[in-house]
Amino acid sequence: MLDTRTLTYTRPLKSKLCTKCQAYSRRARRCLYGKANPRTKRGVREAASIMGISYICSYNKWKQDIIHEMQDEIFDKIVGEDT
Repeated sequence: MLDTRTLTYTRPLKSKLCTKCQAYSRRARRCLYGKANPRTKRGVREAASIMGISYICSYNKWKQDIIHEMQDEIFDKIVGEDT
């Protein structure tokens, strides 16, 4: 069984503002890839739970934390079913 708590991940060095990103269209005033970059951790969690984690921008500073939390929740559900 794979223990997701032992997996490591790397964080982006810095959070990037949308307007500084190459994928941001000033004319359309949105990301060309259709990504969202919520400003709060709660916003990231809500967007990820509704749209999926791939919907969140890679430069969001809370994305990796939310991925880790979601993995823990899934792991706990799996382990809880076995006992």
